[in-house]
Parts: sequence; C-alpha cells; structure tokens
Amino acid sequence: MPNSLLGNADEVRGLLDDPARLWRTIPPTRAALLLVLALPGPTELHHGEQPELERVEDQRFYQDALSAWRTLAVDAAPGLTWLGGPEGVLAFHRGNFGCTVNLSEDPVPVIGPVLLSSEPVVDGLLPPRAAAWTSGLPGVDQAAQYTVYEGR
Repeated sequence: MPNSLLGNADEVRGLLDDPARLWRTIPPTRAALLLVLALPGPTELHHGEQPELERVEDQRFYQDALSAWRTLAVDAAPGLTWLGGPEGVLAFHRGNFGCTVNLSEDPVPVIGPVLLSSEPVVDGLLPPRAAAWTSGLPGVDQAAQYTVYEGR
C-alpha cells in the first residue's frame, strides 16, 4: 500500500467494519487516526492503547483527538449515515458530528464547522489525503453543495 492514508476510497470502505483492523492495516497518519476514532464500535484506540507514532507532534495530535473524541462520543449515534460526495471522498455523520476523509488528489469542501483536522482547512476546503471532524448535522444547503462538487 502507498505510504499515505490508503490507495483509494474502496480499500478503506472495505475495512470500515473493523476499526482495529483498519488501524493495523494503514500507515498511522493523522488522517487515519481521525477516521478510525470516528467509526462506531470499541477499538484499542478509544480505550487507552496508544498507537506507535514517531513524531512528538503526532503523539500530541493523538492525545488532542482522543480528548475531543471522549467529548463527542457521549452524543454520537451508534451507526454511520453516509453522505454523497465526489469520487475518492468518504463522508459520514454520526449524529452530533461528521467525518470527511479526502483520498482524492484535489481539495474538497468540508460539510459543517471544523472541530479537528489532520491538515489545515483553508476556505472550507480539505486538502488531499486529509481528514476532518465537523460539528452538527449537515444542512440541506451544505449537503447539496458538497454532492454537486465536481473538482474545481
């Protein structure tokens, strides 16, 4: 597998039912961490077993993400609701928050206010090979804007 989040959205989608396996399979990037933590179900990431992260900045990011997750998890829905989006983008919400993972080569719009992102979101666009958590449910206007995005 390439040294990025994963090669494509279909590979990731095939592993989403087992977050622990997904984490063991993909390189431990910030984007991968946000994706795995956002998935329903208990994993070792939610319960204190810290992944092996080389950089101190990534360890700090992990701690911040885990802290945010503990707050979000209280009201998170038990399952995922998938949102439409451009090719190479996984986007879902879990009640009170959403997760967008951009596996494409182009920046894509993020649905909702950003709570935490693996890379800086500029002008509402999530960079390639990045992930973001957003607050709230997507509004009709946001979902429509996101669904019609064709890679400007």
